[in-house]
Amino acid sequence: MKKFKRMFILVLLSVLFSIQTITFAGSENRISGRDRFDLAVNMSKEFEGSDECILINYQAWSDCIVASQISNGKMPIYFTYSNSIESQTLNRLKEKRYRKIYLVGGTNSISSKVENQLKRMSTVERISGRNRYDSNYKILKGNERTLIIASGENFADGLVSSTLAQQKNAKIVLNPSRFLTNELRNYIKNNSNLGMVYIVGGVNSISKDVEKSINRLTNSARIKGTSRYEVSEVLATSIKAKSYIVASGENFADGLLSANLSYKNNSPILLTTSKYNRNWWEYQKN
Repeated sequence: MKKFKRMFILVLLSVLFSIQTITFAGSENRISGRDRFDLAVNMSKEFEGSDECILINYQAWSDCIVASQISNGKMPIYFTYSNSIESQTLNRLKEKRYRKIYLVGGTNSISSKVENQLKRMSTVERISGRNRYDSNYKILKGNERTLIIASGENFADGLVSSTLAQQKNAKIVLNPSRFLTNELRNYIKNNSNLGMVYIVGGVNSISKDVEKSINRLTNSARIKGTSRYEVSEVLATSIKAKSYIVASGENFADGLLSANLSYKNNSPILLTTSKYNRNWWEYQKN
């Protein structure tokens, strides 16, 4: 196998999670933070040239998948509490003086109080829906040629789909595991441009019944593995890249911020625990 130098970017919360030392075939860069707010502020430095940013609730992983697609690797994503802005994040927003701030999520996720506070600093636009699925549909333009469908019940599959989405110029949409939502069914049925749907995850994430419903409407292909870690490995192996992002498969805050970096650098995301899959790393060293 032809060798080439690879960059590995490690994204992690330094207090809550640590990644076992791994011997990489290439260089390493680590982005870390004391907590998810600190991590987001530190990662925002990768997007210094942007005059726009995105805020999401610190517990709303599905909003982060939407936010990373709105950003498309061009603007930072910050976490906020529902009724107040964490102090370090607020200081960063004041320092940067962003021209526009997007809020992803309804008023239960980010309150009107926070929105009004931000309006004194910048132009604010809120993107929200009735639920996580409806919010996700807001990013669809109606003419997509390719869609990626991932579970709306766990964060991992949607997260690791980011580089595939960029490669295929596709949007990631969330769906329940056991049935195809009427909104998504109608979208697939009425979008004459749509030619392929990729399902990311095994049948526990997106069931065979959902797959059959999709196949009655258009072509589909499933990308799966025995675990979230294997799914990330399958995608990373199929997408040849000179850099990879390594993030926790147990802590959604690490991983979801990584999706934005994945769009920016076109780098596949590898999920890991402290007991990582040594076989994959050894394979990549050859």
